[in-house]
Amino acid sequence: MTATSGNNSTERTGEPVRLPMDLCDNAPDWHRWVAQQVGAAGGGARDPEAALRAFVAERFGPDVLDTHDWAYTPGSGRMLDHLLGSVPRTQRGAVLPTYQRVAGALPDGAPVTSIDVAAPDWSRAHFTPPTHEPRLLVVNALHSNPLASSLSPGFLTDVAGYAQSTGLLLVEDDPFRGISPRDDRWPTLLSLHPRGTVYLGSWTKVLGWPAKIGFVGWPRGCHGAEKLRAAAPTAEASALVDLAAVLATDRAVGIRRRRDALLTSRRAALAAILRRLDWPFVQPSGGAHLALLTRQDVRLRDILAAERIGGLDAVQFYPRSAPRPSRPFLRLGLSNVTEQDWDDLMAALERVLAPLEADFRDFGSVDDQ
Repeated sequence: MTATSGNNSTERTGEPVRLPMDLCDNAPDWHRWVAQQVGAAGGGARDPEAALRAFVAERFGPDVLDTHDWAYTPGSGRMLDHLLGSVPRTQRGAVLPTYQRVAGALPDGAPVTSIDVAAPDWSRAHFTPPTHEPRLLVVNALHSNPLASSLSPGFLTDVAGYAQSTGLLLVEDDPFRGISPRDDRWPTLLSLHPRGTVYLGSWTKVLGWPAKIGFVGWPRGCHGAEKLRAAAPTAEASALVDLAAVLATDRAVGIRRRRDALLTSRRAALAAILRRLDWPFVQPSGGAHLALLTRQDVRLRDILAAERIGGLDAVQFYPRSAPRPSRPFLRLGLSNVTEQDWDDLMAALERVLAPLEADFRDFGSVDDQ
């Protein structure tokens, strides 16, 4: 079994590290099944652009075709790299915690919020305006990294209001929306502040698509977005044909349902192990990962890595100058585990966690368990 690439890779022992739970992003068994859906859809679509427009209109309503110009991207991560790299560090901001790549791009004095790992669904979090005046603010609102918990509608409304009053450009990084049929409970910043929101979506996460393909909505008439749009990376046309066929024939609905069922069952299996071990954790509202609450997140990460099981400690999600979470956690990622490897990996995780002494665990109260 090979190590994953991207945010979830860990090579501390010099050997590939397996990551518990699974979105099957890199799993060949999942990719083979997706390929079968392409074949059942009748092969590639002739008009990928039309398929994209139909998809976003169905997902967000037809008005988005009037407010935004839509395009395919080589993944939301690549687009984030472009957006963050196109403005000075002192003009970048993010709602924390967030992806490691975003946190690492932030300057000293980065904006912070009252979000805390003690609130699994973040429903009590209040938006705190940035401590500097960024030109661009990245928000991962639905199933936010690293806790797979969603920001509340009130929080998002406050973010949108702040952006409207200051002229701040928002980047809504929304790669998980659509995995679960329950995602419509949370609004998008796209709907709350369409004039000033660049929207990023992903089929790599939602469908487990074999290639890195996402989409972006550029707000029309937004001066702050025009220069960023001009040099933005674009997806290879040859990579879009099969995806467009799936979108055009509505095969994507079946893929999403199967993916939601897979994630639900695997989160439940991992949660059962942790409850059996009396190990506190954050039960995610959705998304692709789960957070162990631990007093020794760095040590626990290294112990798991030695057993070729991957995890990311809390500090990796925060820039140096930002306040650390009051309760350390270890995020267990969800990539590159095949059906054949799943049971063995869960057994290995339980075997590693069971004998660890009590000072590894954080036994404080955990909400919504």
